[in-house]
Amino acid sequence: MTIQIGIIESNNIFRSGMSHIFDQIADIDILFSLEKSRDISKDFPHFAVPVLLVGIYSVSNIVAEIDQLRRAFSGQTAILFLLHLETQTAFSIAAEHGVRGIVSIRSGSQAVVDGIRALAQGRTFLDPALGGLLWSSLSETPVEQRLSKREFEVIRRAGCGETTKEIARHLNLSTKTIEKCRTNGMTKLNLRNRAALIRLAIARNWISDIS
Repeated sequence: MTIQIGIIESNNIFRSGMSHIFDQIADIDILFSLEKSRDISKDFPHFAVPVLLVGIYSVSNIVAEIDQLRRAFSGQTAILFLLHLETQTAFSIAAEHGVRGIVSIRSGSQAVVDGIRALAQGRTFLDPALGGLLWSSLSETPVEQRLSKREFEVIRRAGCGETTKEIARHLNLSTKTIEKCRTNGMTKLNLRNRAALIRLAIARNWISDIS
């Protein structure tokens, strides 16, 4: 199956290079390639593209970029950020605003291709290189072994966006129990806020596993 993508990348040389690479890949088809999101025409809101590759150079414009893209494209469009900077702030903002894929420019074209294919299959994608950078502060002990079985299930579902009531219904527990498990789990994992929990869910690819 061919994956149709759009590209928004301000670096002309890099944009041309990526286009050339994708032309050699049988299952990826470029529908359009633009320099900036503001180049999107009025016709684009009616134009569905499964995956959108977006180059990001500055932390300051990430939220505005996401808002612009969501206004222009269908909610079915999965956004893959190509980070030309590696900062935890950029990652946090992207994750908190629902970006499903993040790749570092340092990882090369194969990581970008892997990200595109993952998003096209409905999965999230975190560049393994970024995962190592952003989660180096965590113990090497697997998350599952640092929490009780109940705490892990609550943390996993909370990180994937389920509310306290939804988790309580799925696990047949009281909301007070869910709140206690979430607090205990976040403390054990040194997660300070919801954004950190979302980042963990993306890094561990929990979202595609929720049922």
